[in-house]
Amino acid sequence: MITLLGRLHDRQTQVGNVILLTLLGAYLNIIAYGFRTIGGDYDFQLPLLNWIRNPALYPKDPIREAYARFPTLFWPMVAAISKWFSTQHVLFAFFVLTKVLFFLAVGAFVAATVRQRLLAVCIVAILAVSPQLNSAMPFGASVALSTYQTHAPLGIAMLLLAGVLLVLGRWSSAVTLAALSIYIDAVPFLHTACAFAIFALLTWRKQVRRIGLAACLGILICLPWLRASESTLKVIFPVDYLQGLLLFFPFHFTI
Repeated sequence: MITLLGRLHDRQTQVGNVILLTLLGAYLNIIAYGFRTIGGDYDFQLPLLNWIRNPALYPKDPIREAYARFPTLFWPMVAAISKWFSTQHVLFAFFVLTKVLFFLAVGAFVAATVRQRLLAVCIVAILAVSPQLNSAMPFGASVALSTYQTHAPLGIAMLLLAGVLLVLGRWSSAVTLAALSIYIDAVPFLHTACAFAIFALLTWRKQVRRIGLAACLGILICLPWLRASESTLKVIFPVDYLQGLLLFFPFHFTI
């Protein structure tokens, strides 16, 4: 009985540490770098949002055809919620959610590997406020800690948390979250799925049942997305489609 209570207390302490690190990291990062609603990828994303609200916009525009090939539920969700709240408030809510998911992953990993609470707090705080980690380093370069809220940061935060859950041995939770991220941003999911598959092959003999069940669950979650995106993959490119995209995104001319 005493042993059981001790384990329960340790688990509660661990959960409390993770929550503390998550809230600390998210708060410090938001306060340090803020939230923007102008610039960045919004030059493309906000017209997409307007087009979802009113598909009659931008007739005969080759860029408009790109919107139909944009397989994400993020902007349709923003458009739907914006009926009751302003777009800025909706994007900010997703912005906060992205930061929480990101630092939940960081907090869970740090809490599981660092035993000293003060050291764990310092690690998360440095990650949250460091300009190098928010811009030049891999996390920043992948827009996970961007000051703009689009589908990409949310999808990456979900995958980061899924990766941490995988490292902690929670296959079902990890695969479920990773599979759900395909509805937000498919490209990072495809890259991560390869890593998941390699990890599964390396640990297959030790966790056959867990990996098998998780794989089946992930496939079931992804099937609706594959079905829904099938029509977008068959869209015929209009005349001057690629030229229009290159003019809209001139940085593609620079290597």
